[in-house]
Amino acid sequence: MNKTIEYSLNEWERYLKLVGVNAAKLEVEVAPKTFSKKGFSLNGVEFDPVFDDAFRVEISKGVGKIWATNARSVLLSVYESLKRLGFLFVSPIPEEETFPKTLTKEEINLSFTEYAAYRHRGVDVCA
Repeated sequence: MNKTIEYSLNEWERYLKLVGVNAAKLEVEVAPKTFSKKGFSLNGVEFDPVFDDAFRVEISKGVGKIWATNARSVLLSVYESLKRLGFLFVSPIPEEETFPKTLTKEEINLSFTEYAAYRHRGVDVCA
């Protein structure tokens, strides 16, 4: 298994265990052809799964699957999923992370698809 995907799945399990959720399992498939080129707004740039991130998450009662364009997209999907569950990562300092007060495996229900609007990743500190 790719190291980035392995790290992603470890992060998923680690954060959920921090709030007492065990046995929430994810399956991962890197499958760039499952994403529509129309979903990318890359200003005429040809879609390339090495550079362009997209992912789909389908989780029901803590068990589910992630489809992604590449290994990096898997990691992005895990952090986005955790964010949607109430985890907050405001800085790289672990003491500044925020976790949901309560969470059970049965409450982990997510269904969404995301396409990156740009190839670059950045943070707007003025927003």
